[in-house]
Amino acid sequence: MADGKFIRVTIEAFSDKKLQNSLGKPYELPLNPEQYSQNFKVELDKSRGSGSAGTALKFKSVAPEQLQLEFMFDSTGAILDYPKKGTAHEQVNEFMAFVYDMHGPIHQPKFLKLKWGGNLFTHQEHGFDCIVSNLDIKYILFNRKGEALRAKVNATFLRYIEQTKETIIADRQSPDLTHVRAANDGDRLTLMTYNIYADQSFYLKVARANNLTTFRKLKPGAEIFFPPIDKSA
Repeated sequence: MADGKFIRVTIEAFSDKKLQNSLGKPYELPLNPEQYSQNFKVELDKSRGSGSAGTALKFKSVAPEQLQLEFMFDSTGAILDYPKKGTAHEQVNEFMAFVYDMHGPIHQPKFLKLKWGGNLFTHQEHGFDCIVSNLDIKYILFNRKGEALRAKVNATFLRYIEQTKETIIADRQSPDLTHVRAANDGDRLTLMTYNIYADQSFYLKVARANNLTTFRKLKPGAEIFFPPIDKSA
């Protein structure tokens, strides 16, 4: 509860990788998850040379985070203030059309953003950016006509990070790598340049790389591209 309002899990759908083109009103789960789980995995190279008895594990990458939600659809009328209408099967179809069905223009399921209250799903400030990767649906109650009255859903979402955002989150420190930083209110290009290269004199190169006409006042939220710079040149 927040100010007397029941907070439900909401799912926003987008047609683009940067999650800028919204596809309309968010979908709300009628009942919040009974439980949710997160899966984190480090991928290692376990190969070993011929005749070797041991394995020297080498880091390969960090696998995308998985978020698994378990929740229910109901049409028994037994749950107070339940917001959805129709049989459980119809409610499941509506949910699948939103998160799972192919979106014609991009020829794949939609890009999604999950939110719930204080964003308990993730350390990301604005929600869990993802695509659906798996849906397990179990119908457990039926009326005399054989219509489903209740369904339990186990939905798995795979964290999706657009490439420029990934560099921000990974926060790679080497000035030899490409960086992208989001400008905050009051940020100056000279100081941001110094924080990346330990030398603010490169700010003109950064300004040219971003086609900036002014560098004294940056728009809050704007993504600034910091290219690799050869300091020895």
